[in-house]
Amino acid sequence: MIVALLDGRKTQTRRVLPNLPSTWDVREIIDGTVFAFKPGFAGEGHVKLRYAPGDRLWVRESGWISKTKTAFVPSVGNEQSGKGFQSPDGESFKSCPSIHMPRWASRLTLIVEAVKVERLTDISEADAQAEGVEPVLGTPGVPLDRHYAAFMQLWDSLHGEGATYFNPWVVAVSFRVVRGNIDKIIDQREVAA
Repeated sequence: MIVALLDGRKTQTRRVLPNLPSTWDVREIIDGTVFAFKPGFAGEGHVKLRYAPGDRLWVRESGWISKTKTAFVPSVGNEQSGKGFQSPDGESFKSCPSIHMPRWASRLTLIVEAVKVERLTDISEADAQAEGVEPVLGTPGVPLDRHYAAFMQLWDSLHGEGATYFNPWVVAVSFRVVRGNIDKIIDQREVAA
């Protein structure tokens, strides 16, 4: 997905809403809180959304980090073979999975522009395309939402075979990609305001 972000193809992401079972129905969303109920039962539950328009998110990616932890080289665009490499000045680097990438090393920042809650399979073809997936080829003569099918394949690969069957509630986050470290960028929209 890093390549899709860099290419400008990815402007949305979906995350499962925690603590909101797929058997419940959403009643309403007020000030970033989702109110839901279980059909046939009294009472309701609520879940606070983690994202809101204007939030800034930093993108983690895998790569190589210097032994001194002062330099980071992302793997996308800098393919290397072996377990590590050395910089031109001789400093050695080791592999760094995305989960351990430090914030100071981020090169992409996402500015949240919109947030919505929906069932996973309610994603539109246009929204599936905004997820940055490459379209799948269908059977000739059979209509197919090509990005939708590709997104569902991606979802199953990330969440387990058949995960789309459970049709969970998800939060869909639309964003604008800014190339730069989250702590160093100046959002041009904020400067103009």
